[in-house]
Amino acid sequence: MKACGQIRDMEAERCFTRMCTLTSQVRNTRAEYNIPPKERVPLAFWCGDKQLSEALQTERLAVAWLTRSDPEKVEVHPFDSRGAVPAEV
Repeated sequence: MKACGQIRDMEAERCFTRMCTLTSQVRNTRAEYNIPPKERVPLAFWCGDKQLSEALQTERLAVAWLTRSDPEKVEVHPFDSRGAVPAEV
């Protein structure tokens, strides 16, 4: 798509928007559970979207910094590797 004489990458914009949403959700969850800003927490993302999964993996350190998470404990996994959820859950 062209905008103002420039070409826009709609997939990249969609992926960026989703990453911003994820960052906001992590920050909101930290606030909801009163997790102090200095406490570095682990994060695990389970993605069904290959492009988003690759972006999260590539930008893992930036995501950790923006969410105040432990950069050594940010994980990105394909959604299909989660396994079955027990019926009683």
